[in-house]
Amino acid sequence: MKVRTILCFVFASFFTVSAAGNNAKTLKRDKIEIGIGGGSDLAVYVGHNGLMDFKLEPPKQKKPGEGKNTIVLACKSKPYFKPYFDKLGSRSVLLTTGFMAPEAYSLEAAVAGWLAGEDGERIRNRAAAAYNKYQKCGMRGARRLFFAE
Repeated sequence: MKVRTILCFVFASFFTVSAAGNNAKTLKRDKIEIGIGGGSDLAVYVGHNGLMDFKLEPPKQKKPGEGKNTIVLACKSKPYFKPYFDKLGSRSVLLTTGFMAPEAYSLEAAVAGWLAGEDGERIRNRAAAAYNKYQKCGMRGARRLFFAE
């Protein structure tokens, strides 16, 4: 039985390698398989958008066009990360359009929607509702903050 896996990263360089689908590994225990690295089903980055401070070349893909589902909760992640994902063939499950507090409640809401197989708009609405609950920025502002394909 293959278990759906989500990898969360704190360094953008490790994240982009996995988002590209590289370094795919599988851990097997009894009858359970867990994909790690580029073998995960969803790659997540939460934290400071380092791409605002430095340039990072997209990794070379071992299998071009086989990028992963991705979530980036960091300030202005759409303009910085989406061009990488487009080159990698990754799907942007959730990105941000402005400055934000990258906190766990938004991630929890987005992942719950992704696990439920929801479309981008429903995942975006879940994240916006969670963000508004804690940041009290209004649903309109919270919805504008998030982007989903």
